[in-house]
Order: sequence, then C-alpha cells, then structure tokens
Amino acid sequence: MTVGATQLSGVEPSGPGELLGDRLHERPITADESTGAATRSISLRLATGMSSGPECSIHITMDTDRRINMAIASGERNKEAVELIRNWCRHARVQKFGGVGLVEAQTGLPIGHHSMACAYAPAGGMAMWDLGEAALDFHDRNCAGCIYRAPVGLPNLSKLLGERDKVRAEHAREEERRKEALAARHTARKERRAILRAGLPPLAAAIIDYVDELDGPSPKEAAVKLLGIAELAPDTFEPTVVSYFFELLEAREAWFYDTGLRVIHLLNIEPGRLTRCTMLALADSRA
Repeated sequence: MTVGATQLSGVEPSGPGELLGDRLHERPITADESTGAATRSISLRLATGMSSGPECSIHITMDTDRRINMAIASGERNKEAVELIRNWCRHARVQKFGGVGLVEAQTGLPIGHHSMACAYAPAGGMAMWDLGEAALDFHDRNCAGCIYRAPVGLPNLSKLLGERDKVRAEHAREEERRKEALAARHTARKERRAILRAGLPPLAAAIIDYVDELDGPSPKEAAVKLLGIAELAPDTFEPTVVSYFFELLEAREAWFYDTGLRVIHLLNIEPGRLTRCTMLALADSRA
C-alpha cells in the first residue's frame, strides 16, 4: 500500500526531511514537477543481515511524505545557493556539516546543514539548513570590503542580497506606515479630548488631562491619579467623561484597557456595558 505519494520498505524516518537506512538497495526518486509541487515516490529494500534476503516492508505516513518533499524543496534551494556562492568569488566554497541522509543520497541535492567558507574570511560563518541564509550571514561578516574577492560570474550572491534588500525596504516602509497611522490616531484622540475638555467644569477637565497623560509615554502616575479620583471622588466623573471612557474602551484602545476598566468598575456604572468591554479586552489580549 502506498500512503500519499511515498512507499518505503524497511526504513524509518529520522529527523525533518532525512531518512536513514543501512545496507539499502534503492531505485531513484521519480518526480513529476508538472504541478509545481512534486509528486514523488521512494521504493527501497532493506537487506536483513546480509546483502540479499527477505524484504521487510513498512509504509510511511503522510507526515513523512510531507517531510521528504520539504527536504527535496530545501535541497533545490540550496543547489541554487551553491551556484550563487561559486559565482560570487573563486575563493568561496561550501562546506557540509553532519551526515548524508537517505533523501540527499538518492537525489544528490545538498540537503541538511551547509555553510559558506573562505580562506580569507576573518570572522567565519555558520551552518544552516537554508544555505542562502548562511551565505548572507557569511557575506555580512566577511565579504563587505574584502580586498581578495575574485568574482566568477552571474548570477551570484548579489541576487540574494538584492532580494533581501527589497524585503528589508518593504518592512521599513510598513513600519513607517504603522508609525504614521499610530501618530495620526494619537493626534485625533488629543483633538477629541481638547474639544471635550472645553465644555467641562475644572475638576472633570482635570480628569481629561490625566487621560491625556495616560495616552503618553509616561502613563503610570496618571493611572494612579485616575484610580484615586474614582475611589475618593466618584462624583467628579461627569456623564460626558464616563461616556468618553466607554468610547475609548469600545474603540478597543489597548492603552486604556487596564485603567479604564478599573475606573468604571470603581464607579459601578453600567455593569452590562462594562462586561462587554471586559470581553473585548480579553479577546484582544489573546489575539
């Protein structure tokens, strides 16, 4: 019986993507690449005790089948990385760390931990499952400004460097957009509070000032003051202020959850609405 696309005789999986065996007679892996995700089969015979003898058959699981395909995909990426490294500099070489797994032995693909090395490298490098990542790490440690580099051809590591630079640039743009969005929301909240404060008596306006501080870089003192007022002078909280507190909670302003929920609890106002706001806070904390 074949499970998934893989049938294996006498071999147990040992690690992600690597299958180990002893005294194996095997036929090569066949791959149908037409769908983009290869359909592969492995047929092996394990000799028991001697080079010839009865076959011991087992069937591997779909999980093993998935790990074999993942190992082959990793090997294909590493094979490309080997070419990029060799074209980068004639002094550069690839080193293998660890043993050779069954899938690697059958396919000839560089599967497992590999590293980039060079006799002129002052800082060395590290072995990784993804040779491309190992090569980028090695480049950053050793190749920038190296006077011994002797380019061989194209494509080379500049391909991986360019891809990484694009990813980093996009991440930087996303972070900048995130910061701009946060700043715009903060400005909108301050403007909303300024309008609200203008129509309040002095003591209630002071509460809004404390909320302004709470919505800033140093919120601890403001939180203590708001909780103290709620406990000792609850009448100071005008209905407009309470409504604004619920507005912030229902808008899921995470910076306001802790203090806002505790203040409303101390005021003992609209317990049903407070419960709904508490559920929102719990949901966001688990997200």
